[in-house]
Amino acid sequence: MFNEANITGSIPLEERVGLLARVPLLALLPSSTMAHLAAKLQEEHFASDRVIVQEGDVGDRLYLIAAGKAEVTTTIPGGPVVLATLEAGEIFGEIALLLPRHRRQATVTALAPLLTLTLPLQEFTQLLDLHPEARSVWEAAAETLLIAKFRSLSP
Repeated sequence: MFNEANITGSIPLEERVGLLARVPLLALLPSSTMAHLAAKLQEEHFASDRVIVQEGDVGDRLYLIAAGKAEVTTTIPGGPVVLATLEAGEIFGEIALLLPRHRRQATVTALAPLLTLTLPLQEFTQLLDLHPEARSVWEAAAETLLIAKFRSLSP
């Protein structure tokens, strides 16, 4: 399996499929779709402390962490608030892709050198168009995350 020590290497297709299968929102897809999706993913590398997505920016891709660790924050009048820490096998960026204006709802920063597999918005939209049953699951999960974000910010 791909590991953090080899963060600069290329991830083979079968390991990409394995990473996708670990994501509950993707695991419900047929295996043929999973392999097709894995082949379309693009690798992106980020240095420690690099901002990957900025709250308020337009989202153009979904991220799957292959190696490393990232922190999710949102800004309130008193400053940034940590919402989550993400590790290998976790995704981010999906909420923006599901919202009408595709705005990022949080900032994600690499806590360590980070390797992600990304799926552009157009590919993500096509995937959900081909699998409407998956769209409803993704939309429900995004709504749950947005509610959790706003609850964590309440006094």
